[in-house]
Amino acid sequence: MIRSMTGYGEGTAELPACRVTVAIRSVNNRFADLRLRLPPEWIGLEPELRRRILARVRRGRVEMVLNMERSNGSAQARLNRPLAEAVAVAAQSLRDEYGVTGSLELSAMLSIPGMIQSAAAATLAGALHGLAISLHGVRRQARLRFGLAAVSY
Repeated sequence: MIRSMTGYGEGTAELPACRVTVAIRSVNNRFADLRLRLPPEWIGLEPELRRRILARVRRGRVEMVLNMERSNGSAQARLNRPLAEAVAVAAQSLRDEYGVTGSLELSAMLSIPGMIQSAAAATLAGALHGLAISLHGVRRQARLRFGLAAVSY
């Protein structure tokens, strides 16, 4: 039985604040190897995106490139409140439990990746499931096109 993890797919979605283009390429590899290229303001979404893709992929080298074109008026920034709260709690814990001195500066908080998100990033967070499903479909279509056995990876 021939097994293949090779496939390529590209798609575009119009979100309220931007246009998102995703290209996914998958090639044979003995282990799961995921490489993501995301816009800087979406770095905070990487762990969730990685988790969802790797839940569907057990083998193969997967490269995903996500590009964004902003719509007019979409430059709104939003504070990632859960992340800000977690950092503040961690800083307080360092002070209380370890006697660390100093203050948490605004500039330090704003420099944490994912602290400030665009409105488009918040919208994209709800679309992550569809991206993982799309990757599965890319591989399935490649197997069908090349006459390869349908194998679950």
